[in-house]
Amino acid sequence: MGSLNGIKTRHVCFYKAAKVRPCELFASPQTAILARLTQTYKTYAALFILLAPIVCQVKKVQMISTAYPPWEAQLREQRFDAAHALAQTKAAATSPLRATKLRTSPACIATLHTPSYRTSQGNKQHTVSSVAFSRDGTMLVSGTADDEEPPGGFLELWDLASRDCVYVQNMRNKAITRVATSSDGCTIASIHDSIFCKKIQLWDFRCQDCPAAGMCAGPRYTCLCFSPNGATLASGHYDLSLGKGVIRIWNVAGEAKMVPEMQGELVEGTGFVSAVAFSRDGERLASGSTAKTVRVWDLRTNKCTACIESDSVVWSVVWSLDNVHVLFGCQDGMIRVCNIAKGVVRVLKGHSPRGQTYKETICNEVISPGVHSLVLTPNGKHAVSGASDNTIKIWDWHSGACMATLEDSEGVACVAVSPDGLMLASGTADKLIRLWRVAD
Repeated sequence: MGSLNGIKTRHVCFYKAAKVRPCELFASPQTAILARLTQTYKTYAALFILLAPIVCQVKKVQMISTAYPPWEAQLREQRFDAAHALAQTKAAATSPLRATKLRTSPACIATLHTPSYRTSQGNKQHTVSSVAFSRDGTMLVSGTADDEEPPGGFLELWDLASRDCVYVQNMRNKAITRVATSSDGCTIASIHDSIFCKKIQLWDFRCQDCPAAGMCAGPRYTCLCFSPNGATLASGHYDLSLGKGVIRIWNVAGEAKMVPEMQGELVEGTGFVSAVAFSRDGERLASGSTAKTVRVWDLRTNKCTACIESDSVVWSVVWSLDNVHVLFGCQDGMIRVCNIAKGVVRVLKGHSPRGQTYKETICNEVISPGVHSLVLTPNGKHAVSGASDNTIKIWDWHSGACMATLEDSEGVACVAVSPDGLMLASGTADKLIRLWRVAD
């Protein structure tokens, strides 16, 4: 044991490490000073080498034991949950569709009661105007509109595992006439309609309280849909100054989600735009109107490439998976299958043109009976239609055969199929959402 510059050492000779011989330590003042500095430098270097692992371990323990402030911990948890949810939706988007076999007798497995509020006249009755599944199929979004003036409604988010409403937004004097979910599972779009407020609202699906992400203010919108990649939103409305229906294309990707950017306008004919649908490749858009027409638009040029005449008002539109056919539901209770190049090739008959008339104010008109909702199953083989005759029908649209008929209590305003094709959701005029098991 020795001492060097006040630091005890054990069998360490630092001046030897500096290659300075003891006889040279005091050869001259300059040499002595230089040797002392060299010894000091080598001493601290050796101590650093010896103590560095211990210091790192101590720092690591301190970092592990340090607690984040409550607000920062909550923020980190939200970011983690959002990243985890996004990873799940991406995995679901890239996974193959589950092979399903259609049930011969689909059964109702649950009934969800949407909220209502009391007024001086009693409980206000709501029509479930629109429903949409989340991308992973675990949640259901619904919008309601009441049947009295001034209008009102709710936006609800349902957990399908527990059948509980996990989020509800009372829109008070605004009716929710349409809802849609993006393919990336991150955004909800809803149409708000009232005397003083007419807009499209975007909501963040990943946050617990679904805060509003942005909005497209403007005229009285009647329909909307997301593109397959979720980056574009199409909306339809009636322009009173033009006396024509107008379709607007919005960019809602990335930062534009906070303030959506309008990319273009497509001017329809007379009558308001009742339905819009993107093709599966996202390059074309189909629109239906009360002028008894279905138009196909090329979104690269914003030009109308086809106009299909219908014998009745068009309420709903959907594309086939091969982008060759367009199916549209009409006021006369019929569903027409149209080949873009050849025209109408098949008519699906089964719904009655008469039935329960539910009220939903659009452009100061009351919705009349007909096929108001039309969707395809994920495998593209079957079409599901909901109509005001209190029925839901499942079709083999290639042959025109009706595979199943589901009886509901009131006029069916909307239908949606889960991403795996196993479940069907329907909304009616008596503020009920029913879940049906349609496949195995």
